[in-house]
Amino acid sequence: KSQEGDPVHDIAARLIKEGDRIARIVEGLLSFARRRHEDKTVIAIAEILSDSLALTAAQLRSDNITVKTDIPDEVPEITAQAHEIEQVFVNIISNARHALHKKFPDPHEDKILEVTAETTNSNGRPCVRVIFKDNGSGIPAAVIDKVMNPFFSTKTEGKRTGLGLSISHSIVEEHGGRLRLESEEGRYTKVTVELPIHPKSTQ
Repeated sequence: KSQEGDPVHDIAARLIKEGDRIARIVEGLLSFARRRHEDKTVIAIAEILSDSLALTAAQLRSDNITVKTDIPDEVPEITAQAHEIEQVFVNIISNARHALHKKFPDPHEDKILEVTAETTNSNGRPCVRVIFKDNGSGIPAAVIDKVMNPFFSTKTEGKRTGLGLSISHSIVEEHGGRLRLESEEGRYTKVTVELPIHPKSTQ
């Protein structure tokens, strides 16, 4: 209720801002803690991707980002907690959206997110490889090895929790898969998620 310009007003605004930041961090931690109670099911990777893109479609449209997908029908099923893998994909898409909008604040023909999927082998096991590639602002070489550490973020204050990639990496590893990051500052970022195929899908 204080007036703008009053020191109390400035302190209150900072308290609200930091309170919101703490709420986002706690929400991420709770999400990380809750996820252990769901059972894994056999599901098509295309279905999880479709749900993830549907959840982020409105934000991508509002930022004038074009999404190009190449998800073959014959990509095998995986065994997963669908909501967890969806959380991983939504986080990756959100990071790509932020990077593209940072590099191209206005509509641009190169404001594109590419999502592809293929069947491959990883460490001798058949798996599904999903690649998210954007030609946004990229990640500086000096920090790329730190971006999966808890509470580290390249986003500006007020838009970050630093939990997204850390949790995503843990989720993928607990599914027996791998999450890899490749980036060049000012040019692109490519996130690769590999998840083991359900055994019956290879028969």
